[in-house]
Amino acid sequence: MRDVVDETMALHSENSFFNARLLIIDDDIGFIKILGSMLGEYPNQYFADSGLEGLRLAREIVPDLILLDFEMPGLGGADLGMILKSDPALAAVPVIFITSHREVSVVTATFQAGGKEFITKPVSRSILLDRVRAQLLQERDSEHRARLDDSPTEIL
Repeated sequence: MRDVVDETMALHSENSFFNARLLIIDDDIGFIKILGSMLGEYPNQYFADSGLEGLRLAREIVPDLILLDFEMPGLGGADLGMILKSDPALAAVPVIFITSHREVSVVTATFQAGGKEFITKPVSRSILLDRVRAQLLQERDSEHRARLDDSPTEIL
């Protein structure tokens, strides 16, 4: 019986994993479409073509993961990352920055802006999927640990 329960929980967990809400923020609509297609196994995708629209949408849906272009006109990725991390409702949402820059200073800036990962353009589908999965799994594990910490402990 325990095996059946474990299998059911694993299946439920896997389904909820693929039902994660992904928010893609990039000023290049063509690139948004490419990322959306690469991430086709995640059907709950939301898109914004500016930093301000991305912030509005993030506050509205509270995504499970944000893929954020580092360099955008107006409210850029670095500034948006800082705003997201200072918002209590969004601070725990992992952000993966996407950039065409490979300089150490830019990579460092993505982490200073609250990024958990960064991906360089052109984007490899396998790297994208691996990093998205890793962040979603890490977030799910963190939530699980938090629930365990909050549950009452039985003393024998």
